[in-house]
Amino acid sequence: MFIGTEELTHIYSPGTPFACESLQRVSFGLEKGEAALLIGPSGSGKTTLIQHLNGLLKPDAGRVIFDGKPLEAGDQSLANLRKRIGLVFQMPEELFFSESVFDEIAFAPRNLGLSETDVQKRVLGALAKVGLEAGKFLTRHPFHLSSGQKRLVAIAAVLALEPELLILDEPLAGLDYAGQNNLIALMKKLKEEEHLTLIISTHHLEEIAALAEKVVVLYRGKLIFYGNTEQILCDKRQELIDIGLALPEITEIIHQLQAAGLPLSTCCYSLAAARQEISKLKEYIR
Repeated sequence: MFIGTEELTHIYSPGTPFACESLQRVSFGLEKGEAALLIGPSGSGKTTLIQHLNGLLKPDAGRVIFDGKPLEAGDQSLANLRKRIGLVFQMPEELFFSESVFDEIAFAPRNLGLSETDVQKRVLGALAKVGLEAGKFLTRHPFHLSSGQKRLVAIAAVLALEPELLILDEPLAGLDYAGQNNLIALMKKLKEEEHLTLIISTHHLEEIAALAEKVVVLYRGKLIFYGNTEQILCDKRQELIDIGLALPEITEIIHQLQAAGLPLSTCCYSLAAARQEISKLKEYIR
């Protein structure tokens, strides 16, 4: 197991009248190079789980496993962990503080003690990975960019650490259609070409589901489903609806067509899969 948890439990405000068990004995695991969706209604514990995976929170019980070993609490251990696990918060551009795109992306590599030559290589490499041309962006103020460009710079700032695992918390939030498409293409590239392991917390299932092999479903702090994407989004459709999750619209359309009598497989959660399934109707119509 490359990244995962064993019986992970977290309690906010323990020992007080406001104690809240936000994670209850959560166990799951991913292998290197896999991508997983982390889904669940608001308040299900997704962000708390993400913060444990990056060592920002300490478990009250259970443990986090990274690269086959339990995560330790020592400062040096966590520092090494955060070089290998990149975390992109929701609306990360709100955390910008530098005067230029270069300095924003260079902040983390400089903290590693790298030489300015190596820092520059990291910055240019990260910009290239997210598809931003260095000559057009390095000297610009981050706040003068579009929303989509800001999001890409924020991701580049994490990629400059050259992580092996990238965790993204609601990466499509606040972006327009073009910005979402650019980011989806970037995540696909990072997985297929850079061979990064990805964990994506999202409500945008239709756009991202095809990227992931696994799905982790949380509800009120409990892991209720974990498995292959097809198994969860198809076999557990009604159960997901019952806890307030919206499945991809294309999945619902295919279900309605099947209910109307058309011989379709309802296991479609991407537009490409739906097109392929509907194309089979040509023989049926004849």
